[in-house]
Amino acid sequence: MIPQCSPIFSFENLRTIFPEAPATSWRSDNPDEEVVVSFEKFKKSAPRLSESERTKPFTILAVGEFSPGGHTALRACQEALSKCFHRDVQVQAMEDPKLVDSWRQSPLEGEDWPQANATGLLDNIQNASALFPDKIDMCIVPFDLWPGDDWNYVFGLAHCGDGGLSVTSLWRLGDFDGHRSGEAILRAVKTVIHEAGHVFGLDHCVEHPCCMNGSNNYADGELQPLEFCPSCLQKLSWKLDLDPLRHIFDMQRLCAEWGFATEAARYEEMIASSTETVIYEKQGEFFISAHGDTNYDHAVVDYRGGFLYGTLDNFVGVKAVMDASFEGHLNGARVEITYGEERDMEGAAEIASLVAPEDIVVVVDVTGYLTDVDVVIEKCSDPWLQKLVEQSFQGAPFSYEILDGCQDPISQIDETSIYKQVTDRCLLLAIPCDGGDYNSHIVRCRPSSIRAASQALQLLFGQFVKQGRK
Repeated sequence: MIPQCSPIFSFENLRTIFPEAPATSWRSDNPDEEVVVSFEKFKKSAPRLSESERTKPFTILAVGEFSPGGHTALRACQEALSKCFHRDVQVQAMEDPKLVDSWRQSPLEGEDWPQANATGLLDNIQNASALFPDKIDMCIVPFDLWPGDDWNYVFGLAHCGDGGLSVTSLWRLGDFDGHRSGEAILRAVKTVIHEAGHVFGLDHCVEHPCCMNGSNNYADGELQPLEFCPSCLQKLSWKLDLDPLRHIFDMQRLCAEWGFATEAARYEEMIASSTETVIYEKQGEFFISAHGDTNYDHAVVDYRGGFLYGTLDNFVGVKAVMDASFEGHLNGARVEITYGEERDMEGAAEIASLVAPEDIVVVVDVTGYLTDVDVVIEKCSDPWLQKLVEQSFQGAPFSYEILDGCQDPISQIDETSIYKQVTDRCLLLAIPCDGGDYNSHIVRCRPSSIRAASQALQLLFGQFVKQGRK
């Protein structure tokens, strides 16, 4: 859920920078296959993946012997698929191409140009599931392919749809060990993303220049861009529960890191065209307060064994607030980092002088209340505010509890005591920690709790913007 005050992603705005699809030879040779598939039709034919399907690793099987440059291309493909589809991607190697049981000499190139049957290779991989601990989603090979029948060659081939499988050949994509290896790697990345799109249910695209455009030859392939067009990106976002803005940001970073300058600039253009930042312009009304000055003598934070350790009362609330702020989800909220929390709460008192009874104040801090949930809502006694919390957290990606009072064994007093003097619409968004007195001792918390607190702030503010402070 993205609050209304955040950058709003617009597929329609994105369309303004996408022209019509190029008239490739593939389209002219395959008129019956090249048709527009509407978003509504796609949703009926390609059901959304379950959470377990979305979170399982995407597995590449590398079949054959790869050159050093070929291994670099494999790494680029692995990173690109991970950034593109927000999945863990793993590579399994099988140097012996024993899964290829049908070879021929290329009819165009003649002798000394062996080609493997791509269709047979895909069938053999699917039939040899006992060889692989994880289901294979994609095969990448360093040799040439042909799919059978009257075809001369193919860059890649996919058995489409859920549970699908694809194969990509690096053979015709360029010299991965030469001075123009970057161009070859870019072609490889384009090809694997195209084939993965088929695995996730996308047909060839005929609406715009798109990574899913069909390719009949080298010239067609050079016309094919790296990015998905708005139509295909919308379909993937729905099917994979993909955040389209995060997808574009991640792909821009990938292109910058691998030196794909033209593609990086294109993704920057997509970011600018597809987002609108709507600012919640009313003053005050929604206050977020976190302190950052408890114990300067022991400002220690360490990560080990899956936990954060330190005098966490110092900074953990500030961390959650800043994460939400820098992700652009709190535009218009009044965010205050206060001081004096362990003395007279002077900072909170200054902010309280600006708060009206109808305003909301969310204090972000730690709690020593032991629980397995990600975050705890404490001191939330106002019925209207309790309802706002429940509405905000419907379907939230974290677990939580709501407590009227405070079960904290370390301290019953925090900044909410100050704010509640002027408004009942005040709550403590608490990050559970354990191990003793969090003011002066090393304690621990789960990093997931900090992330959950950041997400909770986004959802609370988004729901408040939607319904107002009545």
